[in-house]
Amino acid sequence: MDARIIKTMEKHTILSILIPTKNREKYTLNIIQHILSISNERFQIIIQDNSDTNRLEELLINYKNDKRLCYYYHSEVLSFVDNFSWGISRCTGEYVTIIGDDDGINPLILEITEWAFKNNIEAISPSLPIIYFWPGSGVKFANKGGMLTISGFSCKIKFVKPQKELIKYLKQGCNNYLDYNLAKAYHGIVKRSVLEEIKLKTGRYIGGLSPDIYLSVAISLLVKRVLIMDYPLTVSGICNQSGSSDSSTGKHTGELKNAPHFRGHSNYEWSSKIPPFYSVETIWGDSALAAINDLKQPKYIEYFNDSILSAYCLKSYPEYKSIILDNLKRNHNNFRNILLVKAQLLKCLIIIILKNYRKLILNKFIFRKKYNVFNDIIDMNRVSEISNEFILKESKIIIDKIQKI
Repeated sequence: MDARIIKTMEKHTILSILIPTKNREKYTLNIIQHILSISNERFQIIIQDNSDTNRLEELLINYKNDKRLCYYYHSEVLSFVDNFSWGISRCTGEYVTIIGDDDGINPLILEITEWAFKNNIEAISPSLPIIYFWPGSGVKFANKGGMLTISGFSCKIKFVKPQKELIKYLKQGCNNYLDYNLAKAYHGIVKRSVLEEIKLKTGRYIGGLSPDIYLSVAISLLVKRVLIMDYPLTVSGICNQSGSSDSSTGKHTGELKNAPHFRGHSNYEWSSKIPPFYSVETIWGDSALAAINDLKQPKYIEYFNDSILSAYCLKSYPEYKSIILDNLKRNHNNFRNILLVKAQLLKCLIIIILKNYRKLILNKFIFRKKYNVFNDIIDMNRVSEISNEFILKESKIIIDKIQKI
């Protein structure tokens, strides 16, 4: 391993911002510029680079004297989870947040983290109402010159028991984890000591194939409560090389052996409860179950509804119908023939359709969420300028609310 450190933190660090990256120097450089513009000395940026070359280090030469920036290069090909794990091992902050190399930060995250430290809050899960589609993202509906969308947020906050939310998530086949009040490290905040506890109990920081899902489930199993806030502390970015872009353009599906998530893994054991083909839904489900198994919490496996997951998969990937039906039949002794399997899937499809319709009605007529769209947004610096008009004017509200807890 070739590891190079630009600078390490000398002062007490309240927040480590981990950015794993691979071959996306243009985006990573812009994100670093964006974050280092924040006038606060109590955070560090950990760049965990697994690119083909260390060209990014050369591009960062102008920031070599900024003690907040730490750069590590690993030349050996790593899996997604290993690159994330190496990054976590280098974090020294009291808290950790993980973002992608095309994502952004709300400067208020540091004040929120300071408050969490003083009040011994284990985890915070903010909402993600700000989404930035980089120029040329490849997403059909997005402006080719870059598009920023900001949906309404209420600034409401509450504590929840994440184990109860995890059960709800499992009952819905581990689909769309952001719909549930789970703890999270990716676009969330978590005490570094919780991540160390995961490693102590499992022997590693992350298992499974999807780092964000595995960490969300693992943290939700360990922390007693998580603070949920309908307010953005990060910006979700989508570029033409991101997983979100691949999902929207249909690239995230195929034979299991071709899944890029397997890169860097050897002898990976795929869960028998998950249909054996590659899609975002199956990767999510397998990683969620991996976290539960690694932490030796088998009682939660009983809540996992593989019929709902299979219905989601059948709806989105009908070309894998035979694989989905065979796997479901194999996992249920009571499904003695294919007609029973199809009847169960039809029931679950109806549940999914009704759930989606209810969500649409709530957002449109009850919550009345407003969407602001800005086109021709060239980079994260411009995103920050525009989004600050929305998020900073609400900062006093969110600070007042958390201080009254």
